[in-house]
Amino acid sequence: MRTSLVAALRALIIVMLAASITVMVLLLPLYGRMVVETFPEVGHLHLPVLVLTEAFMVSALVVLVSMWVLVGMVGRDVVFSARAFRWVDAIIVAFVVGAVIAFGLLMWIVGFVDIGGPPTGMLGVAGTVGCLAAAVLMALMRGLLVKATEMQDFLAEVV
Repeated sequence: MRTSLVAALRALIIVMLAASITVMVLLLPLYGRMVVETFPEVGHLHLPVLVLTEAFMVSALVVLVSMWVLVGMVGRDVVFSARAFRWVDAIIVAFVVGAVIAFGLLMWIVGFVDIGGPPTGMLGVAGTVGCLAAAVLMALMRGLLVKATEMQDFLAEVV
């Protein structure tokens, strides 16, 4: 892969990491406090929702860090290795964990606490389905990586 593409992808990953960390550290706690001030009757939900949302964000950070490593491996032309499979597996697990967190939060907020209304439900469904779709896509891509690695190994033996 061309070094300019690797550099561009890494720059985008840095921007996404910075934005994600800013959201986690500054915006989520601030927004949570604003909601509690506006709606004090849901104040008891602030900490549990914040913890679950932060956990969801951590799964996104795992995906970004894994992407960083994989992009570097592509740039060094060593992506066809067992080490790459571990990073792809980390992405799949992070997406599944994100889906579980989104679904659990959806069921808890809409199903048991009964607040938020349709927009909250739609956001929870979108997060769950989006994470599951990304996990399935990455599992498919992992299968393609396995086949490509086998082909490269075979060609290395032949040549």
